[in-house]
Amino acid sequence: MPAPGGDPRPGRSRERQALVIARAVYFGANVLILDEPTAALGVKEAAHVLRIVMQARAKGVAGSSRSPTTCGTP
Repeated sequence: MPAPGGDPRPGRSRERQALVIARAVYFGANVLILDEPTAALGVKEAAHVLRIVMQARAKGVAGSSRSPTTCGTP
């Protein structure tokens, strides 16, 4: 059973995150601002999304990301 408000179809969160980032790059985004892009994903799905972000960086796209694991750490 999915979490309340979650997508009941397996894999959809990863696909949606990856698609949104890929579309932004394809349509010429110069900057990506990501708010917890991997928060609702499993380890494999998060790795997939982060690979896409790294590919965007390799193409010269700047980015900023907020992650709960890095917020507030010195």
